[in-house]
Amino acid sequence: MQHTLIFRRLFFLTTLLGAWFSPLSSPLANSLEEAVGVGARSKAMGGVGTALGTDAAAVYYNIANISFGDENTLTLGYNHLAYGFYLDAVEGDAPELETMRPRDYITAGLTLQLPANLSFGLLLNLSPKNPQYFKQGSPDTKARFFMYGQRLEQISLIMGMSYRIADSLSLGLGSATLVNSGLDIENIIPYASDIEEELHNEFTWALEPNMGYYLGLSYRPSEKLHLGLTYKTALFHKMEGIAKTRIRAFGINIPFDLMLEVYSWYTPANASFGTTYNPTPAWTVSLDLTWYDWSSYPGPFLHTSAADESPVASGFLSYPERVDPEFVDTLVPRLGLEWMITPVLALRAGYCYRFSPAPLPRGNTNLLDNDMHQGSFGLGYRWNFEEKRSQAGSQGTSVARFYLDFDLYGTIGGIPETKVGKIPSDDPLKSYVFGGMVYDSGLLITLGF
Repeated sequence: MQHTLIFRRLFFLTTLLGAWFSPLSSPLANSLEEAVGVGARSKAMGGVGTALGTDAAAVYYNIANISFGDENTLTLGYNHLAYGFYLDAVEGDAPELETMRPRDYITAGLTLQLPANLSFGLLLNLSPKNPQYFKQGSPDTKARFFMYGQRLEQISLIMGMSYRIADSLSLGLGSATLVNSGLDIENIIPYASDIEEELHNEFTWALEPNMGYYLGLSYRPSEKLHLGLTYKTALFHKMEGIAKTRIRAFGINIPFDLMLEVYSWYTPANASFGTTYNPTPAWTVSLDLTWYDWSSYPGPFLHTSAADESPVASGFLSYPERVDPEFVDTLVPRLGLEWMITPVLALRAGYCYRFSPAPLPRGNTNLLDNDMHQGSFGLGYRWNFEEKRSQAGSQGTSVARFYLDFDLYGTIGGIPETKVGKIPSDDPLKSYVFGGMVYDSGLLITLGF
């Protein structure tokens, strides 16, 4: 019986690892988790997780934590993300504000305790209605709350494994996957005098896997104190394309070659330190501090440039300069509290202060963001039950213990009203104010077995 169980686990693990490293994987990312967190317990506690849980949320926060789980877990949940942002003119006309849609998405997760002190975890976030979407163009005056909206409209899949080195120490490695796109577009367009020439079009699309890696360390010197440390590499989708266009006139090809570059679903490299302390069996206090490498962000705009130095085209074509968003690195603190009112009922609360990496808008672009206060709350209930099983070949019975966790959470984030004042020469970009709220709520059910 034990050998059969081990075989099934290893077969399932082999199948998942094959999907993990497959170069045909669909675009997957994790900027959703960076912005709003993952897991009902962690979200209710301010987004902490580096040294907290051992369920599927740990696959994202710190994959090394799953080694300390006492059971396998299976998680399924529903989440709703909504926005209450605004932009009002103070002087002149306010820039157009990009539409932001509410988003419903499903969370699914799995952790398995394997032989040889190994553990495996998987986490998936997916919106059934609109799984993945992005639309980007060259720099313009449209106002965007760039940390939210379509940047979070994506499929997220994270997998990882951890190894328990000792009773109090484990290491973990995980990854999320995206694909970079390489496009080659070739057009030969005849001039009117060469109308007998045929129009020629050719389109080539190449995909290259782009992996983001998660390294995790979990140390538990005592039952009361847990420590965690993680580092995650940057992850993004980069589309780079060359549009080769030839105007054929009087038997001569006039080249107009364009290079197109754009980054989407960008998640910066980041590192986290976390600690969890249980002063009493009823109380849990958890603190995370995360550094984000936003200074490396290339910006959300499509950049167009000449693909060659053709003197014919460069003589009368002008390409815009690349816009540097001038973002800065940030440190984000998070604090979470949990009170076990009874052995099966938990009350949770948390707070996060997200420092903004973005400067105030200026020039001809309007990337909107400011420091955000975020409060959270939640409830958790555990239903324990036992199942008696007859043992083959004997008169006795064994007892299998299971549990179901029902976890509710709600988070509210607020950007205070911020005034943008632009100089008159930046017309039509005058003075305006912006601000607003982000709402996230959901219910997750976890089976422990």
